[in-house]
Amino acid sequence: GSAPTLLPIDGKELAMTSDEILSLETLPESMCIIGGGVIGMEFASIFSALGVEVTVVEYCKEILPPFDAEIAKRLRMSLKKRGINIITGAEVKSIEAGPTVNYIAKGKEKSIASEVVLMAVGRRPVVPDGLVELGVRFNRNAIVVNDDMSVMFDEGQEPSDVRLYAIGDVNGRCMLAHAATMQGKVALGLRELTDVIPSAVFTVPECAMVGLTEEKCLELGRDIKVGKATFRANGKALAMGEPDGLVKIISDAKTAELLGCHICGAHAADLVQEIATLMQARLGVSAISSAVHAHPTLGEVVMAAAM
Repeated sequence: GSAPTLLPIDGKELAMTSDEILSLETLPESMCIIGGGVIGMEFASIFSALGVEVTVVEYCKEILPPFDAEIAKRLRMSLKKRGINIITGAEVKSIEAGPTVNYIAKGKEKSIASEVVLMAVGRRPVVPDGLVELGVRFNRNAIVVNDDMSVMFDEGQEPSDVRLYAIGDVNGRCMLAHAATMQGKVALGLRELTDVIPSAVFTVPECAMVGLTEEKCLELGRDIKVGKATFRANGKALAMGEPDGLVKIISDAKTAELLGCHICGAHAADLVQEIATLMQARLGVSAISSAVHAHPTLGEVVMAAAM
């Protein structure tokens, strides 16, 4: 598995981790969350819904750095409407008793005082002691594995009498529970390895993604088409009182191959699975638009984006 990481700053011991925050027996009036990634934004959404005044401080220029920038911005604006204060492009320098978080943003030193500080800046693999002495190969504290999940050893160190496998967070390939389950099946020889792995952020509204972002496609020089559809034009979303949402589908401009899907809105984690299944089957964008989608459902937003 994995454990929370802490920034190497003065006063880091004054912050709670995402494990420790679950042991709170009373709600604080205010909370400063260091880190605007998946874990930070999920806890921000939870505690804000419970009436806590929440401020998020994120180092990058946008929250959810691995996600599509348009989707991340949409979530940030939605959470701000719900009363969450989000500060991006801010480098945390220290935490003082109080507690008070000191940071630098746009060249200016600033600080935030709150009742509780949560540090949510990622997680690190937890690996058994003694693996270095055994000659196990590491990359950034994660165990290096082959595509069958077998552990890689330094030259001449691989044991002849045992085969060692490492799945899940410890190999650092994809630190998600469903990725670990998939890797376990690969290690058992029950399935092939895949990089089509959906991921979700359980905020309100939810966000989900699978495949490449628009930014990554452009970085790779891919000629792409982007289709978008909003929840606001969907009858089910309106009936649910969830009109704030967007589905974004990215495909190859020439072959119509599905390259990625990014969703912000109600049940995004469920909706993205349709695209993940089609990507795994190597089917193109027409497989979505040609399929009949039940009405009224949120799935019609996915169809509209494909069309």
